[in-house]
Amino acid sequence: MSGDAERSLYQIAETSVHLFGATSATIQIAEGDGWDRIIRVGESSKRIGAAVPEAQLRIGGRNMPGTIVAENRQVHVPDLDNVDPSISDWPGLPPARAAGTRSMSGSPLRREGKAIGALIIYRDRLAPFTDEELALQQSFAGPGRDRVSRTRGYSTRRRKRSSSRRLPRISSGSSATRSPTLSRCSTRFCAASNICSMPRSA
Repeated sequence: MSGDAERSLYQIAETSVHLFGATSATIQIAEGDGWDRIIRVGESSKRIGAAVPEAQLRIGGRNMPGTIVAENRQVHVPDLDNVDPSISDWPGLPPARAAGTRSMSGSPLRREGKAIGALIIYRDRLAPFTDEELALQQSFAGPGRDRVSRTRGYSTRRRKRSSSRRLPRISSGSSATRSPTLSRCSTRFCAASNICSMPRSA
């Protein structure tokens, strides 16, 4: 993978954190039944990388990124303190919770309809992702025009909701804090996500 491609992956991860009010993100690019590249931003992602051997995160195995790619589907874990029994043995969940994550979601990165990787986003508070946020993440590797439209539309609605509050609560992760830069973040998100359309040799 070229330096430009890897920088683009870091940009996707970092922008995802800002755009979705998260604290951490992971991008994993598939290669065979393993991973060609793993990008980790934030404490939860790094804690999983340190605690879970890569062999336990293989594609098709009982783990979050492997399931996302093997089944080419989105996975949403609304509350890590109340995990569905069917996924309770996934090895990445305990270290993520230990790092402070409470809600997380994972979406396939696709090329020509095929899953070529996974984007996982972590929040350090109980804040399940909305249907709109999940749809935006799911369309991450879709047609460029549709992706730009969805992301900018989401940005506009977030700004309107923020400005309509007379006495907003300001915190490091609040919509009011992020709204001045949300449009710029969404533009970077769309530009960086073109990596999903690049040939594997890039």
